[in-house]
Amino acid sequence: DDPGWDLVTEDFSYKGSLKEDGTIEGKGVMEFPDGSQLIGTFSDGDPHGQGKYVSADGSTIFGTYEHGDLTGQVTETNESGGLVYEGEYRDSRRHGKGKLWLEDGGYMEGEFRDGVFDGKENIYHYPSAAIGRITEGSFLLKGEWRQGDMASAVLYRGADEALYNGKRVVYAYDPSDSVRISSKPTLPDLYEQSLVVVGPSSVGS
Repeated sequence: DDPGWDLVTEDFSYKGSLKEDGTIEGKGVMEFPDGSQLIGTFSDGDPHGQGKYVSADGSTIFGTYEHGDLTGQVTETNESGGLVYEGEYRDSRRHGKGKLWLEDGGYMEGEFRDGVFDGKENIYHYPSAAIGRITEGSFLLKGEWRQGDMASAVLYRGADEALYNGKRVVYAYDPSDSVRISSKPTLPDLYEQSLVVVGPSSVGS
């Protein structure tokens, strides 16, 4: 059916308020060739004010636009309506304090810079599945992330530092190379302890 667009271009179709000269101004809906939509308020052709971007799969980004750029508090949801990100934006990217929920059930909390997790007092919250049958307190990693990579973080159980063989556990960025997997292979891993089962070896001695 014809939706009765008020303006159609190669880049989008628009239904809503227009100035006398045809410039987009006021409330309206802008639809793009991939089926996604931007619903909200426009000024001089750009999103300006509250708006919601709805992708073709149903995921959304809701916040306030300033002359085309998302700025301030923003909420992102996935196609099922579940939270993906809640926090600050600048220039249409995650920037400032926020929380990012991951598919495994864990989430990141702290500072984002130019779209990536980056800050000296950031926290990774392990998903509940990672602690197996342990129910007393949740596990966290508190520390520094640089450009999305963990630089150094201490393992916590609740408010207290978690100990392993009587020592505090400090994780650091430790990429593998051609001769090793890790320089600290004995660090405890909550996923391995609760989710990975190692059976007896089938290799003969």
